[in-house]
Amino acid sequence: MYYIKIIILSVLTLALTISPVLSFAQISPEVKLPGTLEEMKDAGLKALGFIPEFLKGIWDGFSGFCLNVWNFLKNIWDSYIFPFFDNLWQKTLGKEIKERKPVIKEEFQKEKQEMKEEIKAGLPSTLKSLWERFKKLIK
Repeated sequence: MYYIKIIILSVLTLALTISPVLSFAQISPEVKLPGTLEEMKDAGLKALGFIPEFLKGIWDGFSGFCLNVWNFLKNIWDSYIFPFFDNLWQKTLGKEIKERKPVIKEEFQKEKQEMKEEIKAGLPSTLKSLWERFKKLIK
């Protein structure tokens, strides 16, 4: 007796669950293929009319997605990454550069002077004299 009640309740539950779904089913109108070239042309133009709206919808969705990703990444950058590098710059690298800047300028001037001397020593005598002649003409 107990099993019969369970079976009846199961069948009723299943029937009540499926019946609303079946009531929404509609018989679709028959789809007929175009018979002439004019009908085919009209069907093609109708189909082409939907493409711009379809592509616009896709583009709007994609651009919204890209904007959300950009805002998310910008928020992460502003909250975590930029403060880390700013702190690193302020505490270590900035001080180190300020301390070494005069030494680097001196070394640069020395290297520049050495390169000038190497160039003068490396030039052939004819070219050197030609350059000196040109300088004299300008003066």
